[in-house]
This record gives sequence, C-alpha cells and structure tokens, in this order.
Amino acid sequence: MHNMRSSQLQLLSSHQRALMLVCVNLRSHEEMSGEILQTIIDDGHITDDALDDIDMKRVQQLIVGSCPNHQPAATGAPPLNDKRFLFDIVANGRNSIDVDKFDYLARDSHYCNVKVSCDLNRLQRLTKVLDNEICFKWSEYENIFELFHARATMHRRVYTHRKAKAIELMLVDALIAADPVLNMTERIHDPREFVKMDDTLLKQIENYSMLHPHFEESDDHAPVIASQKIITRLRKRQLYKYCSEVIIPPSVISANLWKVPSVQDVITCYSGPVHIKEEDVILCENSIDFAMKSKNPLDNVHFFDNFDSRDKYSMLKNTVSPMYPDIFQEHKLRAYSRDGSPDHVDAVKHAFDRWVSKMWNDKVVTSTPLRPPHTLVKKAAAVPAGQLEVPRQTLQQSAVHLSVDSSGSRMEKKRKIQLDSIPE
Repeated sequence: MHNMRSSQLQLLSSHQRALMLVCVNLRSHEEMSGEILQTIIDDGHITDDALDDIDMKRVQQLIVGSCPNHQPAATGAPPLNDKRFLFDIVANGRNSIDVDKFDYLARDSHYCNVKVSCDLNRLQRLTKVLDNEICFKWSEYENIFELFHARATMHRRVYTHRKAKAIELMLVDALIAADPVLNMTERIHDPREFVKMDDTLLKQIENYSMLHPHFEESDDHAPVIASQKIITRLRKRQLYKYCSEVIIPPSVISANLWKVPSVQDVITCYSGPVHIKEEDVILCENSIDFAMKSKNPLDNVHFFDNFDSRDKYSMLKNTVSPMYPDIFQEHKLRAYSRDGSPDHVDAVKHAFDRWVSKMWNDKVVTSTPLRPPHTLVKKAAAVPAGQLEVPRQTLQQSAVHLSVDSSGSRMEKKRKIQLDSIPE
C-alpha cells in the first residue's frame, strides 16, 4: 500500500514526474494511487475473498490519508471515529510526519550519500496515541525538527540540484515535443495507461522509427524528431546550462508581491553583443519548505511527558530554544540556457543579474559566479638528453626540506643537488 502511494511521486522516474508537469489538471498522486488499486482489483489481480469492498475502500482511505483539515478523506467506507490516527500513518495531513517521509528520506539520503541527522528509529519508538492522534515524547522536538530539516536538505542538495533540474527541464521539453504524436496528456488520466508510462517512455521515443516503417517519409512525425534531438543531447550529457539564481526576499513573499517575471522581462535588461532568443531561456521557480509551505509543522505536533501520561500538549519553539528559525520556506528563481555556448550562458547570466539589480536595487545578491570554462593547456615538449637548458647555477642551489624527527620537533636539512651526471 505504502509503495503504491509513494510510487506516484517519490519513486517515479524523472520523466514521469515531468509528464505530471505537462498535465495541468492531473489529480493528486494519492487519488491516482487509489484508482490504480481499484483497477488491480477490477482486473482480478486481487480476489474478492482477499479484500472485500469495505476493505478496499478502507485501504484507499489510508493511501489518501488525512486531509488538511485533519479529517480522513471520504471514499465511501464507514468512518473510523475511534481510530482516526490510522489515517495519519501514510499521508499525514495534520503535521506531515508519516512513514512516506521516513521511507524516502532514509533511502535517498543513503544512496545519494547525503548525511542527515534525524534518528528515524528513535522517532518511531517514542510515540503514543492520545485523543486519536499520534503524539511524541517531549524529548523528540529537536529530532522532529531535524526530520523536516533533512527533507529541506535533500530537496536543496538532491531533488532540486542544478544539474537535476536541468535534466528535468530537458525531459519536460522532450515529452511536450512528442505529446502531439504519443498523446500522453490524454492517456495519463487512465490508470491502466498511466502504469504503462514507465522507464521505457524515452526508449519508445528514441526507437519510434522501428515501429513505423514510413517514419522518414511522413511529416506527421516531426514532433517525435524534435523530441529525439533533445533526448540525444541528454544521452550525451549536453545539458541545459545553469546561468544564475536568486533567493526571493521573504518580505516580498509574505507581502504577496512576488510574481514570476517573463523571459522577455529578463532579456530586455541585457545590452551586450550576444543575441538572446526568448525560446533559449528558461526561468525556473523553486520552493523548498518544511512540508507545510510557510508554516512550522511542529506547531501542529503534540507531545507527552512519559508513557504513563494521558495528556498531550503543544510546545512552542521559543520555549525549547531561541535558535530555531522564524522562516520555514525559501523561494528561488533560476535561469537556464538551452543554448550551451559560453557566450550565450554569460549573456543570460548578465541579463538575469541586471534584472535582479533592477528589481531590488542591489539589496539582493545572486548566486556564486559560474565556474570558468576549462582551458586546454598544451604539454611542454620533452627536452632531449644533452640539451638541458636550465642554468647550472640554478640547479646547484640547495633545497630546504622539512622533516619531523622521532620527538616530533622540526629540523631543517639541506641537500645539495649533485650535477656530476648532468652534461655541460
């Protein structure tokens, strides 16, 4: 049940997630998971004696989890008023502490070699149900904070890494280009079609001509050819180039004054010799938070003193430590270039930085400078024996070497370079 639910987002391949971005009206991944379960039962993969209608609807409830108003989502099953805490286990709409998060943080941090400091085993042990709610021992406040901090860290260092986002943007372009022929945006709403959109999607596009003998002669397949060119770039790792990024001031976000600029707004700030085409620039907005947008999820967590306690209570962060943050969300705007030439990348960066300066009067600083392009250094030709051009006087200078004796103290040793074997 859990793997099915999380497979719709956390375990999806990159291009499947990209396809979700193409579909404007796509339902939530939890709802799609419930429909996939219904399809599995309808197709006879799960027999009626193993899971009756009430049980199936109950499982769908557990997949969808608790809604933001802390009520289990309605699926037609009788309510479990005395066990509402069960709906917080998989998808917790109350405070976002659920096994889904435990699963992907532990797995992804391990395989990506990113160290996170939350102790998930301890967090699961020190829990108790009070008033139909999963509560935690008071000592776990910091551990829960580290859970959400680990989530933000994984998003910053892995899920929204600059290279990862460049690949995602290329996949989006490839899928959008091929959609007029493959009709993915229509098929994705059908659970039976949705499960077919796995890692073979890119291969289907790349090998499209094998299934269509008259591929080269038809003009209807131009979208596929355009998609294949993007995938070829991806295979060769000729990625879209990251240019720059800026953190949007929190005051602008809180005042609801932030609006993503158009590409034209940015490139008009450039006055250099390079011609920047609007279709070659991508502005990508990125938001990282503690799973509840601008809110502190710990404000919705209840605690208890010990396992004999029957009362639950809230803990304010300032009563725990004054070092906890007041802001729990960051917004970034990134600029990418589809044209990978260094001149074009520099031009887009210059335009973006000028736009930032124009917007906030140099009060906001963009990202660190781009890495300089690699320059090829020619190796010096080897000097044949007997043609050494280094002056003998230079070679005769003593070299001072530092060594450490057995007592750990340093002493200087001079060693003369012997030149008897070096020809005049």
